[in-house]
Amino acid sequence: RRAGRSLGILGVASNVDELLSVQLHRIVRCLRRLETDQLAADALLEGGGMWAGRGTDMPAVLSQQAGGDEARPMTLAAFAWGGVWTDSFVGAFSHAYTRALLREAVVSGRGAVVLGSSLGFEAYAIALTFGIPTVGVEILCSLAELSEMARKKLYIPVSLARFECDNALTYELPANTAIVYADDTAWDPPSLAALAAKLAFTLPSGAVVVHNSMQGWQEQPRFKLLHVVEVVTSWNPKHRVYVHVATPT
Repeated sequence: RRAGRSLGILGVASNVDELLSVQLHRIVRCLRRLETDQLAADALLEGGGMWAGRGTDMPAVLSQQAGGDEARPMTLAAFAWGGVWTDSFVGAFSHAYTRALLREAVVSGRGAVVLGSSLGFEAYAIALTFGIPTVGVEILCSLAELSEMARKKLYIPVSLARFECDNALTYELPANTAIVYADDTAWDPPSLAALAAKLAFTLPSGAVVVHNSMQGWQEQPRFKLLHVVEVVTSWNPKHRVYVHVATPT
């Protein structure tokens, strides 16, 4: 169920019947242009550019979350920006167990959730590489809105990808979640610990979590480490990504 499968073969309704790999190429190109100011955000969304919307959102979120303590675990460092290259990123899903889970998800309709989806790169990579329904959750509403507007502009079916503005630590995961990717590289330690505890409590047995920090995970015996993968990012050519599976409670 790789990117070479068409939407028709996957049984997904769309305005166009084209390879998922073509859709992935188009959406990544669109998002990169937004990211680098080659495409004005108001071509997709009324208002200022991507960076202007992000700059407006951050103070509002920090006023609710800032402090870096257990009650308000977020600081400005959590909004650090960087890029992960898609062809390298999908290597985090290469373990035999994860591949089998992805195949099962395509057949059963189970889905993936990306926590901290930003502009949507990783969410689109999962949805359009593996053909499973994926929800991106982003606390900065302007980014979630841009992700959705890009999806509509390029006719990516909502049955494959959609985006919501919400807090990853309070977001209610769909009951059929098979895969979670947490874009938690820059998150503050209390947020990382809270995320590990939340997923330990809510994820169904057998679900896989892909994430970027081991902070807080050692305290959650329910998770078994499957493997560690090095992926290429804009800040580190050998950035470590951790893959855990949820064991029975």
